Amino acid sequence: MSSLSRNARIAGLLYLGVVLLGPVRLIYIPSVLFVAGNAAATAQNIAAHEHLFRFGIYADLFTATIEIFVVLALYRLLNGVDRTVATIMVILGLADVPIYFINTLNDFGALLFARGADSLAAVRHPRLQVGFSAAESRRVAYPERCCLSGAEFCRRPAAAVRGSRWERHLPSAAR
Repeated sequence: MSSLSRNARIAGLLYLGVVLLGPVRLIYIPSVLFVAGNAAATAQNIAAHEHLFRFGIYADLFTATIEIFVVLALYRLLNGVDRTVATIMVILGLADVPIYFINTLNDFGALLFARGADSLAAVRHPRLQVGFSAAESRRVAYPERCCLSGAEFCRRPAAAVRGSRWERHLPSAAR
């Protein structure tokens, strides 16, 4: 088997892994868990089907990791044809990998929100609690934007922020 044929097979097998996991995460899991226009029902579905949601998170992480290797395998394959185009393909191919990884933080935040405040009981460090208070003040100030985003990982009431230096971030109606 020639080197070109071996590189093509490796790139194809890696790309097959991305193609098989993508629809599970992008089509199946959202159709089962997400309820359009109803954040409370979505949070309940995530809490009820936590293993499926976690599988989606792990599928995202695995897909992003495999995509790095797919791009590098395609570079090895296409480098002999046109090095400039192969380099551009690497740049564009790796551009969405950080987005995959950052998106998993939003998913973990949604998972923590769906599980409830008891999942944050282990957080005892004062600096982390200040961070949670800041995130809580943003959630209170912008509930329509932060419904299931990464900032929604703390379900403490706005009263937890009162009397702290973060109180000024609360909307006037919550003070």
